[in-house]
Amino acid sequence: MTGQNRSAVWLLLIGLVLVSAGLRFYMIAAKDVWLDEANTVRIAEDPAGPMIGRLKLDSSPPLYYLTLHYWMRLFGQSESAIRGLSALLGVLVLAAVFHVARRLFNPDTGLLAAIFTALSPIQVMYSQETRMYTMLPLLSLLSFYFFLKFLEDPRPVAL
Repeated sequence: MTGQNRSAVWLLLIGLVLVSAGLRFYMIAAKDVWLDEANTVRIAEDPAGPMIGRLKLDSSPPLYYLTLHYWMRLFGQSESAIRGLSALLGVLVLAAVFHVARRLFNPDTGLLAAIFTALSPIQVMYSQETRMYTMLPLLSLLSFYFFLKFLEDPRPVAL
């Protein structure tokens, strides 16, 4: 791939990230908070110890709640603020999809996968809910990406 083609791919990816962010943050507070979101916020308000204790009764993984706990401390608890974490994670899903598809196939396939992710109505919908629905695919994609890197070069990485 030439330097000019590489630059074009990165410019298109940046454009897709901006479109993706626009779609995910557009009217993010238009809907009222629904029961599952309110429950998520209520659990995330607790300190870490009690939060983990409450999650033993739930089937949800704790990382989203811990992240939301600190996110709410930074940005507050408005509808826009509590949904902003999921929207940001949804944008990061697009970047992760691009990198996985690029590594598996080629940059063009990565861009095509990123376009589908950016414009996917279900991706946008879940990115506007205060639930862990965007963190799970993001972490799965990151795990798969680093697994692919490991398969290419299995030498241990020094920390």
